[in-house]
This record gives sequence, structure tokens and C-alpha cells, in this order.
Amino acid sequence: MSESGQQPHTFKGNGIKMNINAQELCKSLQPGDLLFQLCKGEVAEWLISRLFEGVNGQAINHVGIYLGEQKVIEASVAAVSVVSLKEFIEKSVMDVSRHPCITVGRLHSQYSSLIPQAINFAKSCVTQPYDDSYGIKSNWYCSKLIIEAFKDANDGQCFFKETLMSFKDPKSGEGYEYLVNHYKQYRELISRGKPCSHPALLSLSDNLTVVKVLGLLPYRSVNGLLISSNCLLA
Repeated sequence: MSESGQQPHTFKGNGIKMNINAQELCKSLQPGDLLFQLCKGEVAEWLISRLFEGVNGQAINHVGIYLGEQKVIEASVAAVSVVSLKEFIEKSVMDVSRHPCITVGRLHSQYSSLIPQAINFAKSCVTQPYDDSYGIKSNWYCSKLIIEAFKDANDGQCFFKETLMSFKDPKSGEGYEYLVNHYKQYRELISRGKPCSHPALLSLSDNLTVVKVLGLLPYRSVNGLLISSNCLLA
């Protein structure tokens, strides 16, 4: 349960047709663009979206790299994989205008030479397993894949910053019960402060500029995550 005594929320689809498709979106995308997303899911996805505010105060819980030809590479629960842009879009929470909650970040032009190698690195990780410990294990989660891909392309020098993760509720300062229980299997404290990454914080990088916002991702307030009426919460 959350600090209010209520069950944590989940993001679930509502069967309403989205007001955008992959062919429309790909016209404005370039290989190497980062697709920041509020992804549908269960308790973990909801909690991840609450930890930090992304660019312009948006709620973000996932990120992938656009490869071109309507393909996206991402580290998801299944593994690192290449999915169609259509599949990626369909995993998004929608805003009240039925637009998928996706924000496109693009590297500043002086860094564009890093993109081919970063993409090659990410492709080399395809089929490698997902890291559900978010940093304790050596596998991949969404923002870690991005950070390591561009680090490799930047001659081993950090390009995107990591941060100290605590997995605490930003309102109460207490560790989320769900995450505390999850981390017991790794015998780690929820307040361990281990360097990690988060897609919302990645979206704030000075190395990126926002080139497109498909849907208005919801803001967080002191009372929790504000969700628009078309974003169904269980």
C-alpha cells in the first residue's frame, strides 16, 4: 500500500484508439533520437514514474533509442530487443487528446557523430536480459542501456550523468513498500544510494533538446501523480 493507505496504482490500457500512428511519427524522427515514454504497466511502472520529474515536469518511466526505419531498441522486461515503432507507441499511456505520452529528445548537433557507435553498442546487447534490480546486477534496464551506449561511443567517457537512487516516495521520504520488499531478495537497503539512472532524469540532460512532444505527459503534484481522465488507473 502507499503512504495514504491505498493500493498503489497501475497504468492500464483503456481500449481507446490513439490519435497518432507510427508513419506520422517517423516523419519527424532521426536515428539516435531518444523516445521518452510514460509506459503502461503495473505497480512498478507507476512507482518508477513517481520517483522523478522529467523534462518540463513530465512523468516518464521508460526510454528507447530510435534506429530508423520505424524500429526502436529498448531494454524491457523481456530483454534488450528491437521493436517496431508501432509496438512502442501502443505501450504508451494516452493523454486526454488520445495522444501517446512520448517526448522526443535529440542530441545537439555537435554530438551527432556519437550516434552510429551508440546504436551499434545497443544492437550488440540485443537478447541480453533485463535488470530488475536497477543497478545491482550487471544486466540492462532502459536508461542504463542508453547511458552505456553513449559512454562507449564517447571513448569510455561518461556522456549522460548517473545519479544516486533511493527509491523513496518524494512526498513522505519513506521507501515504497513494494520496492522495499522487492529489494529484500538482493539483500540491499532501499536507501543504498547506489549510482543508477532514471529515464526522467536522462530527459533533463544538457546534451539533449526536446524536438517533439506527442502527448502531454502528466505532472506530479505533492499529492501524487496527476493522471488525465483517459489514463486509466486501477
